[in-house]
Amino acid sequence: MAWLFIAPAPAQEDVEPGSIHPLQRKEEIIRDRVDRLIDRMFRLSEELAETEPESAARLRRALTKIGEAGVQERVEAVIRLLGEGGALHQARDQQEELVAGLERVLAILMQRDTDNEERRRQIQQLEEYRRELSDILNREKELRADSGDATARKRLGQQLDQAIERVRSLLNRQQQLSQDAAPTAPQNPPPGADPSQAPTGPPPAAAERQQALADQTDAVARDVDELAKEAQRLDGRSAPAPDGRDQSESPQGSDNTRRQDGPPPGDQAPPQGGQPEEGQSTKGQSQEGRPQAKPSPAGRAAGEASRSLKSASQRMSQAGKALEQSDAESAQRRQQEAEEQLSRALHELERAKESLDRSDRGGADQARAQEENADKAGALSQQMDRDRQGGESGENQEGQEGQPGQQDQQGQLEQQGQQGQHGQQGQQGGQDRQNPPTPGQDDLNRAEQEMRGAAEDLEQHNPEDAARKQDRAIDALEQAKQQLEQELAQKRKEEREEILRDLEARFRDMLARQKGVNETTASLNEIGMENLSRADRLQAADIARRQEQLARAAETCVHVLDEEGTTVVFPRILGQVAEDMDAVAVRLGDLQLGPLTQAVQAEIIAALEQLLDAVKRMQQENEQQPPPGGGPPPDGAPPLLPASAELKLLRAAQHRVHARTAAIDEAARKDGEPARSLEKAFNEAAARQRQCSQIAREILERENPP
Repeated sequence: MAWLFIAPAPAQEDVEPGSIHPLQRKEEIIRDRVDRLIDRMFRLSEELAETEPESAARLRRALTKIGEAGVQERVEAVIRLLGEGGALHQARDQQEELVAGLERVLAILMQRDTDNEERRRQIQQLEEYRRELSDILNREKELRADSGDATARKRLGQQLDQAIERVRSLLNRQQQLSQDAAPTAPQNPPPGADPSQAPTGPPPAAAERQQALADQTDAVARDVDELAKEAQRLDGRSAPAPDGRDQSESPQGSDNTRRQDGPPPGDQAPPQGGQPEEGQSTKGQSQEGRPQAKPSPAGRAAGEASRSLKSASQRMSQAGKALEQSDAESAQRRQQEAEEQLSRALHELERAKESLDRSDRGGADQARAQEENADKAGALSQQMDRDRQGGESGENQEGQEGQPGQQDQQGQLEQQGQQGQHGQQGQQGGQDRQNPPTPGQDDLNRAEQEMRGAAEDLEQHNPEDAARKQDRAIDALEQAKQQLEQELAQKRKEEREEILRDLEARFRDMLARQKGVNETTASLNEIGMENLSRADRLQAADIARRQEQLARAAETCVHVLDEEGTTVVFPRILGQVAEDMDAVAVRLGDLQLGPLTQAVQAEIIAALEQLLDAVKRMQQENEQQPPPGGGPPPDGAPPLLPASAELKLLRAAQHRVHARTAAIDEAARKDGEPARSLEKAFNEAAARQRQCSQIAREILERENPP
């Protein structure tokens, strides 16, 4: 509406008496415009009372301000003073008061821009909160996996101790069996007995005992092999990745996976002892080219123990067969080899246990990491408080606290951590009763408390209890993130609705004004170029100026759409409309009022109607959409127009290019247009066709990214 507030012609300059009348006449034109504006504002406020109560209230406040400023009375006073001729200075003073009053009215009508800026600021804040909260959540999932690993390490250590005892028992039994099965010298037979019947070899049950021991050893080998895989998986999670980062620094899986005693299942352990499995190469990479984790010391040692046990089992079986065949020498050799393999397995298992104990990062380190993450949660909650209260401290420290983990944040985080240990109860006092917390902030505070409790449990080497608190912290963080996403989706929806309402109002206004320009153009063309009077030529110049003003209004809409940034076709089509308006303004200034000019004007009307229709359809769809639910919104703002609506606009633009080409061809055959004008029109049509092709390619690339 700002275009209606045209300041009166200046009256402070010295003018001849004969020039006073034109100034008075211009002021009367302004008076008529002010009267029409007031009437239009009043009717519009009534129309918007139900559908847009906020806009209706803004219009009523502006009407009240018009009355308080005495706008109509001051315009009448300026007209009267200009008519008197000798009161130019008084007229100037009245004009200055009039302009000041109109600026105050304009400020009320432009309040929507301030509201939009505030909404955009809130959207940016919510997006930043969500990013920081996602970082905290992902880190907490990593810490939860570490707690599961700590529990699994503890259990694995116990299982390795049991395996060591089992192997030690196998070794003792094998040594005893070897001793029992050792060949002995012939004993003196009793008097009267046959000397050839004296026992000289192992007892008959030795072979059976040896085979039973072999089976037991094989079973232990299989169990130790599983322990080797578990050790490899645990150590592999904490081993450095190829890019130098900790492999554990990645978001973990779903709730179902993190609620186990150990880390998420399904992690594939690399093969032990350098034996590649199917789909893997021997050079540390899979066939797909993904780098494989190097065997961990504990996993490698346990794997060696498993292979030694399998070898011992094979030697025992061979010894058992030799015993069945009464081959004492061969049996003794195989038994000795079995003892050596068992001793080696025992040694490797002890190495695996020592390596596992050394690789344990300890409860103190985990507790420190957990405390740091709790500090970040507390810092984010305090940032929400500052932003909500509008304090300058939040703006000054935004750059320092925007990225968690920066070195210059550590001192502040320590202080915030001490404050956060009390659950931020001091902050949640009377000021929060006046200003409700940011969506998700209560859950964020609850998560912080759980994280601090988990840190205490980890400090006391109690990973089981810490894991339960971390699970509750993750649940609270996910709920906080969900609330933030819902609020963000709602703000974006409000912003989209505001943009669509603004575009609708602008398009309606441009459409009405363009129709007036078209009607005047047609009426002047009917008079004929040779019959135009001076007044007619002045009127042609006036509609050329009005057409140029419409082009600037269209460019303003293009700027709004470019800032919105989610649609490709809309601003490009509107930019074409602005170009057509500029071209028509030039033709009107040159008094080219014929069919080609009117054809372009008709295209402008058609384009504005199509754009207005697209906006109205989107408004209806937005009204029918349910409020934001529990699902996460897509990254970034949703598009102002769907792809289907953009394609319809592009198709309509292509039809207009075709119609323009036909109109130019018709004008060329009738010889009613100058050759230079026709050449320019053909070039403009060719450029328009290239624009349509480029828009189509951009839509295709956007919908089918590489």
